[in-house]
Amino acid sequence: MTDKGAALWGHCEDAVGLLDDKSISLIFSSPPYPLLRKKEYGNLDEREYLDWMVRLAETWMPKLASDSSVVLNLGDAWRRGEPTLSLYQERLLIRFEDELGLKLCQRFAW
Repeated sequence: MTDKGAALWGHCEDAVGLLDDKSISLIFSSPPYPLLRKKEYGNLDEREYLDWMVRLAETWMPKLASDSSVVLNLGDAWRRGEPTLSLYQERLLIRFEDELGLKLCQRFAW
């Protein structure tokens, strides 16, 4: 915590409840990806992942200030048995706009 604000480190499902409405200027997160090979942290399959992320983002909405930003590091995920990438990132962005009113401002290559 500084005089310019505070950073909160924790599981997003738990941490969001600690915050006041309209108090967040930035959500910066690298959520687990919907990978084909299960990881120790228990990543979800693509359909479950999209539903989880939208439900999670719904909890953010009342906490976001009017001029806030959400930055997500969304890594690539492959389709099982194919040399092609999943379109989960695009599906998530479309759901964020259609269901939550969030808008895509910019993409960054990591």
